[in-house]
Amino acid sequence: MRVLIADDHALFRTGLSALLQQLADEVRVLEADSYDRVRELLEEEGAPDLAILDLDMPGFDQMRGLRALLEDHPALPVLILSGSLDPLHMQMVLDAGALGYIPKTSPSQVLLGAIRLVLAGGLYVPPDLVGLGEHPAPPGPAPREGPVEMTRRQHEILQLVIAGHSNKVIARKLGIAEKTVKSHLGAVFRILGVESRTQAALVAGAGSVLIRNDE
Repeated sequence: MRVLIADDHALFRTGLSALLQQLADEVRVLEADSYDRVRELLEEEGAPDLAILDLDMPGFDQMRGLRALLEDHPALPVLILSGSLDPLHMQMVLDAGALGYIPKTSPSQVLLGAIRLVLAGGLYVPPDLVGLGEHPAPPGPAPREGPVEMTRRQHEILQLVIAGHSNKVIARKLGIAEKTVKSHLGAVFRILGVESRTQAALVAGAGSVLIRNDE
């Protein structure tokens, strides 16, 4: 297993690298202290099994840098580690395509659990973002009560969104145009009564979906 750790604090990288050894018998850790070094390692080594990034690294223009990185490497699983506890910031990171957001104040076992979840193809949403912590996320539109009904294609796209895939990756997986994905996703948001990918994942996980046979 290969994991890329990108943080400009060497002591933090060392501690996280030691923690990652609990994940598997052989974990190879790649380290970067800047956004440019992240780019270099991806070119030299190819995409790792997981990239753990700090958005406050030198050269990393936060949301713009994250989107650019995922645009160039759409299959790269990215987990963000940050000192920010702002729920809006967390949601922006997840909406940009990261598969998880972990505050640096999180206990080591929470961090390991989130990493295992993302490696298994899941999406880690921090408790603060779902309103369970001290700083609840800004409320979105109220989801519909009871089961919701959508087409099989809409459900396929929803499942891929929950898995953390970008529109471009979803389009490639399903063999359809990216604008078609956006159209279906807009319909899914309306059906679920939400405004973002993160809210869609949370609402879908809490309710049931009835699938129609039409596309």
